[in-house]
Amino acid sequence: MKKIFQRITPALLFAVFLLPSSVQAQILDLTVSPVSLDFSPRPGEIIQDKVTIHNNSNTPLTLDLTVNTMTVDEQGNIVPAEIPNTSPVSNWISFSSSSITAPVKEWLDVPFTITVPLDAAFGNYFALVFSPPATQPEGGTAAVQGNILVPILLNVQKEGAVTQASITEFKIKNFVTQYLPTEFSVSVKNSGNVHLRPRGNVFIRGTGQKDLAVLEVNPGLGSILPGATRTYTTSWKDGFLVRSDEGKLTFNWNKLTDFRIGKYTAYVLLAYDDGQRDIPIDSTLTFWVFPYTAAIVILVSISLVIILISYVFKTLVRKEAKRLKN
Repeated sequence: MKKIFQRITPALLFAVFLLPSSVQAQILDLTVSPVSLDFSPRPGEIIQDKVTIHNNSNTPLTLDLTVNTMTVDEQGNIVPAEIPNTSPVSNWISFSSSSITAPVKEWLDVPFTITVPLDAAFGNYFALVFSPPATQPEGGTAAVQGNILVPILLNVQKEGAVTQASITEFKIKNFVTQYLPTEFSVSVKNSGNVHLRPRGNVFIRGTGQKDLAVLEVNPGLGSILPGATRTYTTSWKDGFLVRSDEGKLTFNWNKLTDFRIGKYTAYVLLAYDDGQRDIPIDSTLTFWVFPYTAAIVILVSISLVIILISYVFKTLVRKEAKRLKN
């Protein structure tokens, strides 16, 4: 199953899994291009575009075509939400057919039309949904339904659009860490009424002002919807002593001079486009890298050596004093 998921990830995958004793599944082995769409239409404009899919399986694949809206979860990630039939946005996007059959090992264009109403809101967020037709499972089994979703982001160009963001939190996983990597998280709130894509870097500095490392933040240009807060993560792992994901301490001998210890400063600088120019937002924090376990072991070892030397010295002194006395 992991291989299948990897082959469809450029596209956003949304799957619902039931957990019965026996499961039937129709596997979607598809490649979708593009992985997302972004438009900036004017009210009343009609957009005609297409998504191209490739059926990687060995049999023709029938897919139903539907549209969902996109919303955000508690972590600020964009997730799909069904459109009620009574919603005024339910007929914004249309297909020439409600279903398609993707031929084996071939690319297929799927055209669609977006009709933007004159009274459209500033930000509107949808997803094109490609899903196999629902099937009735046999007795004692349940179906696994997988959908391919292609997000569509619409920023309607009209007066009153506000693009505004701020960093609400910049933090490190551990204020004092023994070894790299150190993990940073940057939370950005979208206070405007259109989506935005902040991007930038975290600069790591030591006692001087020299940048020891420059880390990318949001290289994939993940969007933040209006009113949402999204957290981006990055990590610093460029050093001599680095702990792997499995918890094993590794020595990078080619970075012997990059032994990380002491106090450091992390400065994050992001920017987002307000339609006219890039707006910078920034924040700073300090943290320590100090291998205290190794330091304790070394300190205890030195203490034991000193105690042993002191004991041997005192023993020799007592023996010599006793010999002289006799």
